This record gives sequence, structure tokens and C-alpha cells, in this order.
Amino acid sequence: MAQSRPELKVEMKTLTISDKSKDLILETLNYLHGEKFMHKEKSSYKDKRMRLDRQYWVDRGNLVIQGGINFSKKDGNDDTSNYGNKFALLKLKRYGFHINHCEDALKIVKGDVGAAYELLMCRYFNCDFPKKGDTPANLIEERSQELDSLKEIYGDCCEEKIVNQLWVFHLDLKYLADFGSRDIPKFSRGMPNWKKTKINKDVCRFYLKGYCRFGSRCKFSHMPASSSKPEMTQLEDPTRNKFDLEVRFPIGSTYPLEPPLVSLVAQSSNYPSEICLRVTDHLQSEVKQGAAMQQPTIYTIIDLLCNRQEEILRVLEGPSPTFYDPSMSLLPDELGTKLQNGLDDDEDADHLWASGGSKSSKLDCLTDEICRIDDDLCKKFATKLRDQRYKTMLEKRTELPAWTKKEEIVDIVKRYQVVILSGETGCGKSTQIPQFLLDDWMLNRKGSEHVEIICTQPRRISAIGVAERVAAERIERIAESVGYQIRLET
Repeated sequence: MAQSRPELKVEMKTLTISDKSKDLILETLNYLHGEKFMHKEKSSYKDKRMRLDRQYWVDRGNLVIQGGINFSKKDGNDDTSNYGNKFALLKLKRYGFHINHCEDALKIVKGDVGAAYELLMCRYFNCDFPKKGDTPANLIEERSQELDSLKEIYGDCCEEKIVNQLWVFHLDLKYLADFGSRDIPKFSRGMPNWKKTKINKDVCRFYLKGYCRFGSRCKFSHMPASSSKPEMTQLEDPTRNKFDLEVRFPIGSTYPLEPPLVSLVAQSSNYPSEICLRVTDHLQSEVKQGAAMQQPTIYTIIDLLCNRQEEILRVLEGPSPTFYDPSMSLLPDELGTKLQNGLDDDEDADHLWASGGSKSSKLDCLTDEICRIDDDLCKKFATKLRDQRYKTMLEKRTELPAWTKKEEIVDIVKRYQVVILSGETGCGKSTQIPQFLLDDWMLNRKGSEHVEIICTQPRRISAIGVAERVAAERIERIAESVGYQIRLET
């Protein structure tokens, strides 16, 4: 018989940080609580007498390997982390797509989750690949009016996550949740969520008389004898009945003249994604019929999910539709071979997204779109100069030290390719200098001249904070002329 290893005591370690780390922590606290924030002395913090210096961790006494990285491996063709991380794979898998197809899609689009979703939807449901281009203004106006009507009907359950591209409707569909769990044992998922109450057969006679001086330490039961079985309490998942209906309009979509991409996703991670995929197939056929008649169909499919339960259940109980074969790759044979060999052929990849057109024509369309956006930004800025709120914020900006060097900074940046600016904390290096350059470009723009200003920050909270501050100074919301990009969020 193998002997178990004895548990070992490992002394608790004291966290030691460098002076530089202390300064960074203090800078973050000053940002959160204001510049006047000062931490207290060590003696002022209350001692809870936990004697942490005398406590120990209990270790197993054996080596546990959590993972490893092969740094000698140079060829990363088989490593999906080059095309998308686990978050991207799990997000695509929630829609019901096969994991192999998710990896292939991320390889094709080089990690773009939105583009990978569009590719998978087109492959699984035989949709036409989205054609890149501008959506006519009248269709955008109709789409905006439809969204306003849906918000009036569904209130907070309707959310526009990406302007003119992604709508999300939060629905409560109990019948779908019941269908997904009807063949599953009651306590089969996760850890046991019920507990039996142990009852002693002998009841304390002093407790029955009204008082027992032993209280909870009494070895007899303080519960009256009962022949009924102990109750079992089941903790319910708050997201059990919650589903999200996602409606996506690819760039260049002419909805309602063509169908959008719709998907049903369960908020609960335990819900079978295959059921959501079958419902998505039925919803996609509904929006195709609506597009054939050139009619809006979003309200129709929401009403179908919420009020026509029998039809949805009849679809789920019927034969399963045939989706894209999991054994087949999403990549065409020729392109798949090239990617496996580590080659990158942009011309071959282009035909996945458009039925024709040269590379130069696509670049011309992209340039025209950028010029249109630049023109809109300049027009809005010209109008903003007469806004009283902007003038008030401008007066506050003039109080910063960087403002006195505005003209000099702009002139130096124009004359030199590389410029190094040094200043004290809070003088306006991160928030003002990018605005100096942007305002100068907007006021003196020549033809189709285009600029992009990128400001890097060492921490996520700093990147988000600087972007929000600059947007507030420009009387804007995030994602107009100012935005930020951090890992997993843009």
C-alpha cells in the first residue's frame, strides 16, 4: 500500500515591492482618489491581531506542474495563439460552432473575432459573404428608426453594442432552458448544491420543557422529531433562463434588402450550445424570407422566440439540420495547403470575402471611407468651436503648463521626425499634446491629408482614464474622435 506524503508547513512570505512599484501604486491611488490623497503611516492601520507572521501555508510536499512553454519551437503554424487566444475560441464556440472550424476561421482572418464569426455564419448557413462597401444613407436611417421602435417596445432589453453593426436583445426564455435541461439529472452538473441535515433521533428533554443550558453544545437534538425527509435546497443559476439574441450587420450590409446575421446565445455556460445553433438556423431562414420581401424582420424573430414557443419546440424536436461537416476544413484546399506551409497569399484570401475586384480597388474603397470620416470630423470640430461647453472646457485646459508651449510643440513636431518631450506629472503631456496636433490638423487640413495619433500607456487603467479624459475635454463620447484599445476590448 502506497503511503501518502505528509503535509508540510511552508512559512507565509512577506510581499516586498521596489520603490518604483510603490510610486506606481501611489500614482494609481492619486488618480482614483485625487491628487491630495496620502496613504497613512503603518502605525495608523488597525491591527486585527491575526499574527500573520506566525501562520503557515499547508503544502502537499510534491511538485505540481501547472504548465510549460516550449521556447525552442519556432514554427507556430499549429499554435492557435498566433491567430486568437482562448477567449476568442470560447466566444465562437458559444454560438455552437465546432472548435476545429473556430480555429480555422481565426487563422483565415488573423484573429479578428467579428470577421471569424461572419465567416462561420456564412459557411454554416449558406449565406452570401458580406461585400465591403458603404451602406446607403437611406437604409441607415431606416435601420435607426427600426432600432428606436424596438427600444420603445423592449426598453432596457434592447442594446446597441456597436453603432449600425451589432444589436443585442436580452430575452427570458424559460421554455428553452427547460428543454435544454430536461434530460439532465437533477444534480449532475458542477458541485453538489444540496445538503442533508443530520437529525439525532433523541430529542433533548430540557429543550422540550423550554430551556437547555447547553445550547448548541448539547449532544441531543434541539429539533422536534419528524417523520418527513429533510428538505433539499437547490441553488438556481441566475442566468438559467437568460438568452441573448445578437443581430449583426456586416460592413456594407443593405438590410432590409439582404438578411442580417442573427444568433441566439445562452448566458449560462452550462447550456448546450448545439440547441442554440439549431434555433439560430431557424431564425436565419426567417430573416432570409423577410429579405426576399424587403421587409424588416427583427421584431418578427423576437416575437417568434417569445410568443411562438410551440414552433421553436417543434423545430428542436424534429430532425437535426445538416451543418458544415466538422471533419472538413473551412479553408479551401489550395489556401489551406499554403497556410499549413506558412505562406501568406493575400490575393487567395481575398476571394473569401468578395466575389471579385482587385486589391487596388479595395484599397481605393478604404481610402474613400477614410476621407469621408475625416471630413465629418472636421465639420463637427468647426461646429464645436462655437459650443459654449467646449469654450468652458478650453478655459480649464489653458491653465495647464503644456498650453503655454502649444505653438512651439506643434512647430517642432512638424519640422522633426522624432521629438522627445519631458515634463512633470500632470503638466498635460498625455492629454494635451495629442489634442494640439489633432486640432492643428483639423484647422489646417490640406486635401485628403490624413493623420493618426496614438498615445501609449503602461497600464490598462491609465489607457482607459486618459481616453475618457480627452473625450470629456472635447465634449464627446468614447469612439467618436477618441478611443482606446486594450487586450480583449476596443
